[in-house]
Amino acid sequence: PLKTHVELLDRIIIGETSLSSDHATHTACTMVGLGNNLKAKGMAPKSKVKVYTSANDNVEMALFAMEGGILSNHSYTRARGNDFPYLLGAYDHLAADWDQIAYHAPYYLIVKSAGNLLNESPDISKSGYDLLFRNSCSKNILTVGSIADIANSSIPNNITLSHFSSTGPTDDWRIKPDIVTNGQFLFSANDDHNQSYQESSGTSM
Repeated sequence: PLKTHVELLDRIIIGETSLSSDHATHTACTMVGLGNNLKAKGMAPKSKVKVYTSANDNVEMALFAMEGGILSNHSYTRARGNDFPYLLGAYDHLAADWDQIAYHAPYYLIVKSAGNLLNESPDISKSGYDLLFRNSCSKNILTVGSIADIANSSIPNNITLSHFSSTGPTDDWRIKPDIVTNGQFLFSANDDHNQSYQESSGTSM
């Protein structure tokens, strides 16, 4: 994330140096944004985020948990699902690796975006289902899908799946994603400059 953004001052701890990006800045602000622009105030504005690239994440996650870390966000994927359709919904070694990390750190919660493959699946026989990719199929993590914003959540008919949000179930028939929330047109910071914002959509949001 752009750590000099007005929403992220003193909120970002660099664990691994990299160029900033809109995506990382947007998701970090959604988590811990200070609220200089009230529409961009984060869900935990007094918290800090220790940031890494997605490379070598298994080792970094395990060390973070050993150091007492309790929550990590993973709004990324290894590849596009339509490059590897046989892996959609599959419980593979990457999913198992994250489950092992979570099992050995029972107070550490791994949060993973479900992915945005609903309109990109190459297999029309799936009828819009079974689109979770690799780590999103882990058992011991919280996988998050996206719905449209709603005025009254007590009326089930008001809840509409986002047109992009990857869906379950997994190939072994587990219900995933575990939770859904508004991921459409979410207002947050971007990295154009220190006072820039944008609306973005996706399960990362």
